[in-house]
Amino acid sequence: MCYDHLGNYMNGFITLLEPIIKNTREEDDCVQGIEFWESISTEYVYRVNEGLNPNNYVTGENGAKVVSWLL
Repeated sequence: MCYDHLGNYMNGFITLLEPIIKNTREEDDCVQGIEFWESISTEYVYRVNEGLNPNNYVTGENGAKVVSWLL
C-alpha cells in the first residue's frame, strides 16, 4: 500500500542514501542502503508478476545512479 506513494519521495531517498551507499568505510550503513533498494525491487517484481501497476519510480537519471551503486 505504501509503495503507491513512493514516487513523491524517491528523489529524497536517492539524495539521502547516495553518500551512505558510497561510503564503503561504514559497511553496515552501506548494506542497509542496498537493502532498501532490494525491498523496492522485490515489490516491483511482485507487482509486475501480478499484473499490477509497478510505478516505475527509479528510471532515467535516478535509475542510472541506483544501478551504478548496486553494481
